[in-house]
Amino acid sequence: MTTDLDLASQSITAESLPSTLVRNLRGQVLEPGTAEYERVCTLYNGMITKSPGVVIQCLGPADVAEVLRWADDNSVPFAVRAGGHNVAGNALNDGGLVLDVSSMKGAHVDPSGRTIRVQPGVNWGEFDRETQGFGLTTTGGNISSTGVAGLTLGGGIGWLMRKHGLACDSLIGADLITPGGHHVRADQDSNPELLWGLRGGGGNFGVVTAFDFELHEYTTPVTIGVATYPVDALGEVIGHYRQQTREADDDLIIAINLLTIPGQGPSVTLFSAWFGNPEEGAKVINSVVGFGHPTNVTQKQMAYRDFHCMFDKTFASGQRNYWKSGFFNELTEDLIGELAKHFAAVPSQRTVLAVEQMGGAITRIPESSAAFPHRASAFSFLATSMWQDPADDQKNVSWTRDLWSGIERYTTGVYSNFLSAGEAATQVVDSYGASFERLTTLKKQYDPKNLLRYNQNIS
Repeated sequence: MTTDLDLASQSITAESLPSTLVRNLRGQVLEPGTAEYERVCTLYNGMITKSPGVVIQCLGPADVAEVLRWADDNSVPFAVRAGGHNVAGNALNDGGLVLDVSSMKGAHVDPSGRTIRVQPGVNWGEFDRETQGFGLTTTGGNISSTGVAGLTLGGGIGWLMRKHGLACDSLIGADLITPGGHHVRADQDSNPELLWGLRGGGGNFGVVTAFDFELHEYTTPVTIGVATYPVDALGEVIGHYRQQTREADDDLIIAINLLTIPGQGPSVTLFSAWFGNPEEGAKVINSVVGFGHPTNVTQKQMAYRDFHCMFDKTFASGQRNYWKSGFFNELTEDLIGELAKHFAAVPSQRTVLAVEQMGGAITRIPESSAAFPHRASAFSFLATSMWQDPADDQKNVSWTRDLWSGIERYTTGVYSNFLSAGEAATQVVDSYGASFERLTTLKKQYDPKNLLRYNQNIS
């Protein structure tokens, strides 16, 4: 048994844990070689292979507090594994301590108050199942398997953001355990500065054990439209996209994608979703997708829960991923030229370049309400390089970095949730933008030893 040691630079094993700590846990201590350990260490990004020394399964706030007291006493840094969807693999480390909160899946809806309380293991598909039963929802991720915790703490770009703001804008309170095992409440009445930091500052301040969200009524079907064009029509489609996004209602979101479609080859798609009155939906969507000479057009209505799962197969767990993301204020001809030039040499037919409209409710919410610093941006951009064969790692990573080198000068910042492994510290600072110094003050207050360092770290 190890006691009173600084274990920060040592590998942590089950034998490192004092017997009193283990006895006080409801959850299990997971060691390498066991099936449950392997499950926890299997992440969304198949490119990430890490082997923690020990994983402690936390089944409630008391477990989290117990582990964090010991970690603080012994200066042991730790990772937090919730949804496991982070592309950089920050849910794990090599040889160290991991807190697994993925089994904490409690969810309670207050339909009269239009709120929900969820624990950190809940993903957005599970969130929808609880809320849509009452005709309620809020902005979640674009993929239903994404965890509520990580997406919200990083800001929360999602389909309903133009209608209701980012996911973090609906976060009205949180319970968290800080290093040392202290229970802290963050809402508008208690520690409002911490609530501000949780709205976009990532998992830098403690382990959130409960998220409280404001919910919004949503009972109508989503009207969607997809128009597909040959890749050489990109310039014309972008011109139409600029016009449509300038005039778009808050109930409409439009994305433009460069991708490879089986049987068609490199293509451009206009994707639009209408979250307003369904009787108006067909007319609105037709104004977007009824442009030019598409090779295919699809229009339909579907339940919101089904819509939220629409791209789960394309972005399925287990693929190898390397991403680059940013924000644009304008889609200039030079920028589009760079995207087209690099996409012409894309090494993987699974890779997607996506430009998504922002604005709407995002820009009407005061910048001072959240740490997320990119509220004024007109568009978000994500290059999702995806492939299957480990032998293709180098060429896909190199291509993505070359693409970024060509377009970085057109960006106004980067999105912390989409930073890949090995990013430079300057990229992390850029992801927090004007909020960085204020977040640094919060970090020193709640985690002065930087034990929560396996994240987009503020230090």
